[in-house]
Amino acid sequence: MPGEDNFDCPQLLPYTPPVMTPCIYSGFLKVGDNLKPLPTGSTLDTVEGVFYWQVGPGFYGNYELVFLRTDIKSNNTIKIPVNVVVLPAR
Repeated sequence: MPGEDNFDCPQLLPYTPPVMTPCIYSGFLKVGDNLKPLPTGSTLDTVEGVFYWQVGPGFYGNYELVFLRTDIKSNNTIKIPVNVVVLPAR
């Protein structure tokens, strides 16, 4: 029709995103040779693997944390050590 623009659009191929193997995360505070619960004020999103820690008063020094990423399909576990250093407030 007059006054209308016609555009040829390329055909879009269906896109299937890669399938990510579901994993579950867990986290611990390492004290000597023992694994204890994560520090007070911290949380771990066990699905996304995101760790949050609002450090409270009285926390300072080195904190050895250990996170485990377990592949639900194969049950393989990867150990992820993290060392956090909390300095005293100035």
